[in-house]
Amino acid sequence: TCFTCGPDRAAGDGLRIFPGPVPGGDLWAAPWTPDPSVADQDGLVESAVIWAALDCPSGFAAGVGDTVMVLGRMAARVLARPRADTAYCLVAWRGGPAAGRKQPAGSALLDARGGVLAVARTVWVAIPRPEPAP
Repeated sequence: TCFTCGPDRAAGDGLRIFPGPVPGGDLWAAPWTPDPSVADQDGLVESAVIWAALDCPSGFAAGVGDTVMVLGRMAARVLARPRADTAYCLVAWRGGPAAGRKQPAGSALLDARGGVLAVARTVWVAIPRPEPAP
């Protein structure tokens, strides 16, 4: 039920961004057409929503297998706000080697020509799975 990547969200309820691995590399990507419900009266997507759109894709890129991770830190820069009802692409990648339980990652929001509208750096923290009781 995540606002960004929750598959149980209906159209117009959340962002419905579903990243998948790009074949042949360590990149994840997802198409995104922002719903008018996340835009202001000028049709531009709210900045907080752009941050949310950048969040989950980087988590998919940071994750390994069925590792449970939580966002530890995020810094983003919005260069231009996207317009509702327009197609965009989100891309994400690992930001380098893991440091203990911390995995850096990055994400970007691209327009149809590949121009960068927003970019983020994140640090995801792996949550150890509890040991089964004896």
